[in-house]
Amino acid sequence: MVFSSRDEAKEYIINNPTHILELAKDKKSYICPLCGSGSGKNGTGITTKDKRHFTCWAGCFSNSDIIDIIGLKYGITDSADKFSKAYAEYGIEIDKTEPIDNKPVVRESNKLMTEQERRIDFNNFYLEAKANIEQPAAIEYLKSRGISLETAKKHYLGYVAEWRHPKVPTNIPATPRLIIPVSQYSYLARDIRTDIPAEQEPYKKSKASAKVGASWLFNIKCINTSTKPIFIVEGEIDALSIIEAGGEAIGLGSTVNADKFIEIVKAHKPKKPLLLALDDDPAGISTKESIAKALIEANIDYYIVDVNNGTKDPNEALIKDREVFTDIVQRCTRLDPTLVDKANYDAYCNNSSLSDLDTLLEVIDKSKNSTYISTGLQSVDKILDNGLRTGLYVVGAISSLGKTTFCLQIVSYMAKQGRDVLIFSLEMASTELVAKNISRETMIADIRKTQGYSNAKSTLGIMDGRRHSKYSRIEQEVYREAIDQYRQYAGNIRIIEGVGSITVDDIKKAIEKHIYYTGNKPIVLIDYMQIMAHPTTIKHSMTDKQVTDYNIVSLKQMSRDYDIPIIGISSFNRESYTEPVNMSAFKESGAVEYTADVLIGLQYEGMDYKSSTKTDKNGNMIPYWETTSEHTSRVRDLLKKQEQKAKDLQPQQIECKVLKNRNGTRGTVNLDFYPVFNRFTERNSIIGLDMADENGFTPCIGDEPFSSDSGEQITIDDIEPIFKIKK
Repeated sequence: MVFSSRDEAKEYIINNPTHILELAKDKKSYICPLCGSGSGKNGTGITTKDKRHFTCWAGCFSNSDIIDIIGLKYGITDSADKFSKAYAEYGIEIDKTEPIDNKPVVRESNKLMTEQERRIDFNNFYLEAKANIEQPAAIEYLKSRGISLETAKKHYLGYVAEWRHPKVPTNIPATPRLIIPVSQYSYLARDIRTDIPAEQEPYKKSKASAKVGASWLFNIKCINTSTKPIFIVEGEIDALSIIEAGGEAIGLGSTVNADKFIEIVKAHKPKKPLLLALDDDPAGISTKESIAKALIEANIDYYIVDVNNGTKDPNEALIKDREVFTDIVQRCTRLDPTLVDKANYDAYCNNSSLSDLDTLLEVIDKSKNSTYISTGLQSVDKILDNGLRTGLYVVGAISSLGKTTFCLQIVSYMAKQGRDVLIFSLEMASTELVAKNISRETMIADIRKTQGYSNAKSTLGIMDGRRHSKYSRIEQEVYREAIDQYRQYAGNIRIIEGVGSITVDDIKKAIEKHIYYTGNKPIVLIDYMQIMAHPTTIKHSMTDKQVTDYNIVSLKQMSRDYDIPIIGISSFNRESYTEPVNMSAFKESGAVEYTADVLIGLQYEGMDYKSSTKTDKNGNMIPYWETTSEHTSRVRDLLKKQEQKAKDLQPQQIECKVLKNRNGTRGTVNLDFYPVFNRFTERNSIIGLDMADENGFTPCIGDEPFSSDSGEQITIDDIEPIFKIKK
């Protein structure tokens, strides 16, 4: 509620006590807001005779109005503070804005005003001064400032041959002044002499007011009346210069009046944009910034413009070149983007493909010193053009096929090479991920020692301490070596747990925090994307698909902003469990297919539809593709066989399909997967030894020899293809 005065607000509050008082059970008295008397079986509460003053019979107060009671309730003694609190309790505002019509009220009269009358308003004085505006001295001064007589009369400018301010010392002589009315109660008297003595210089722009708090905003009435954008300038003459050029303007009178201007603008909400054209000096620049900030908060359209044409202010620009100044004012009034929105205009015009070319050349130059990040799997690196780079990588597979293991192995290899890794684990505990890494290291350690993996341990074999006492000496050695190996790069890995509670904002903050503290850009792994939390910055409700879409787009942008690879793991919908891996299999989100830079799907070898030939009725051999039912039946048998291989500790044959590669090739890589030991290897490679710099072995594909630490040459024929496993 808005009231025009404090008295009106006070009357409303006192006459409406039930806004904060609650009736007692007897419906005749009220519950005391201080002690609660009247709310129970005992106690009479507070009573009133005139419904304006109240007494608490428990002794809290006597014959007090509601404003005093509010003061007692909140421990407030100051009267003004009591009213402020009461306004807040009742939701009351006091309208402090003044009427914004500063056009002098002209009352035709030949009577000269007395000093006492002039303290009331200046209307007759304005009439007297206006009648003298065509005096030669006034005409000459207006001409020197570029202001026409028509503009001067329209805004009630006047002239007084001998004017003296009441507050000026008596030894200062009366001087010729141009009178510029600002409001009914205030005006500017400007000395029009060209040779003002130094001792009189401080009084050349004198202001007179007949009312405390009178407005000093020249032409403020146009806030409500203007049909075109309004220039905001400092001086009254500057505003008149804009008007002279065909624009509309408000003069602040001084930068100290900016707060009053902001108050009025917020209250009256101009229909047309405001054009901030203050002086280009420190005070003008600072005021321009503060006004702009306030206008943004009030959601009022504005532009910052420069109409000065290389001069200090609009009046100097008008005097310098009237034609150019008028053209600038007219173009600003038309909201010409080359003037009123120059920064955005220049940005748009410069945003051609030529700027893209310059950006590309910069990227190429920077890339000379950049390196791709190897995955640790040569065949995967090859199809990804040497490894990972900036972008969003999404890896998907059906349940239990090894998508987490695949990604964890890749980022752990990167950590071994000295790269920092952030893992956001939304499904597994951090200890489980660490155990998976150590399990993989036991397989590598065992191969180094025995050229087999019968002493390697599963994730459970690592985590279940009851089993450790039963391990043989060689098993203990393999376990300790795996621990030592993991310890060497574990310092580069940070695992953040958060089942259903991690948002894209949390990931962004974690990346920024890591860069801030370490100076290193991390590789990011998210396991998995579909269970990321609802974004807290979005208030409205979203479906699961919308949440996933939003998160994926945000992660893509994040990879660009921080120049890092982000790997997201995605689940597949159940309809895809017996189907070949494809883009539509990625669960609950179309944004994965369109947003990811690289889309990778894992499947068992043999999941694709098979083709063969058959004989038609004419005896000709024709191509034949298996039917859906035939394919489903075959794939189910395939899944059972692969599950049995895992139980027998034998590798499963996996196809790593690059379904989408925004800047590279697509294709399929064949890998062996040892699910028990959390390990992917190259197909036909020496088991578990994929990269030379991982454990001292050089790569071995097919029958190529590789070297052990001793330098001894070993071939594929020296190792049994299937190892006997200790039961």
